[in-house]
Amino acid sequence: MPAKSQTLTPPVRLAEAGQHSRDGGIGGTGMVFGTIDSLGSIIVNGLAIQTPGARLGTYPEGLGEPGPHAARLVPGETVFVRFERQANGLQARQIIRFFPLSGPITSVRPGEITVMGTRVMVPAGTAIVTEAGQAAAARPGVTVRISGLWQDGVVVASRIVLAPRAPASLTGQVRPTPRGPGIGATPIAFQARPAIGRFASLVGTYRHGRLVPRAIRHDLPLGLARARTPLAVQGYLARDFSGPGFHLSGFGLPMNPASPVARTTGQRALFIGTASGSFLMMNRVAISPEKDQRLTALTALPADALPAPWQDIYRQGQARPRRVP
Repeated sequence: MPAKSQTLTPPVRLAEAGQHSRDGGIGGTGMVFGTIDSLGSIIVNGLAIQTPGARLGTYPEGLGEPGPHAARLVPGETVFVRFERQANGLQARQIIRFFPLSGPITSVRPGEITVMGTRVMVPAGTAIVTEAGQAAAARPGVTVRISGLWQDGVVVASRIVLAPRAPASLTGQVRPTPRGPGIGATPIAFQARPAIGRFASLVGTYRHGRLVPRAIRHDLPLGLARARTPLAVQGYLARDFSGPGFHLSGFGLPMNPASPVARTTGQRALFIGTASGSFLMMNRVAISPEKDQRLTALTALPADALPAPWQDIYRQGQARPRRVP
C-alpha cells in the first residue's frame, strides 16, 4: 500500500547528498528522529529545519489529523526528517510523523495511562488535546493517538490526541507478552509467529484484549534500515533480545559494536553518528524528558565536540539557545 503524503508549500528543488543544489544550496543530506520541541519552522534535536516544500506523511499511514489540520506540524509530535543543507540553512526534504500506538485507553493512573494494555508514561507538561487542539482529559475507553518514544516495552509520551476515528495500531519491536508475541505489552493475533525483536507496524482492531491486524509492514520509516546517511536519533538504547549487542529501542536498528559511547540503557539520549545498515554512534548526549530542559541542552551543544559531518550541520542549523529567566 503506497504511502500517502502531502507537500508543505511552496515546493523547492532538492539536491542529492554531497552535491550542490540547483537553487544555491551547499549540498549534503542527513536524517533526524526526535520530538518537535518548538516551531520555526520546526526544531528537532536542537536543529532548526525549514519545512516549505517538504513531503509530509505518517507512520503508520493514515493516522495524521484529518481535514484542515492535516498539514499542521505541532510541538510534541515525534518525527523522522530527511533534510539537506542549503545556503540559507537546513531544508526538510521529507517529514514522517511517527505514532508508536493508537487505540482505546484501558486505564488511567497519575502520570501514566494504559492503551490496549501497554503502559504510556505521561511526563508533566505533556499535551492532552482534541484533534482541534483543545485541552482534554484522558479517560478509559477514549481512543487516543500517541506521539512519543519507546523505552523497551513502555512508551514515553510527548503528545496525546483524542482521536475517536483512529484505528487501533502498534508500531515497534515484536516482544514476548504473557499471551504471546506482541508490541509493548499488547498481544497481537499474528497469523504466523514473527521473529522476536523484529520491527513491525500494524493497523487493525483491538478485540478481546488483542490487536487483530488487517495490515502489517516491516520496513522502518524512510528506509532507515538500508540508509547510508548522517543520523541523529533521540531515544533509548536497549539490549538485544538475544546476544550481547544493543539497538535503538522500538526500532531495532543495531548499534555498531565499534561505537565509542557508553552502553547505558534506560536513559533518554541524543545519539549522533552515521547509519549504514547499523548505527555507528559517535556521540551520546544525555537529555531530560522535560521539554524546556531538553531544548535548552540541545540548543547549547558545542559543535566542535561533534563528529563530522555533524559539526557543520549544527554550526549551520542549530537553533538559538533559549533564554532562561
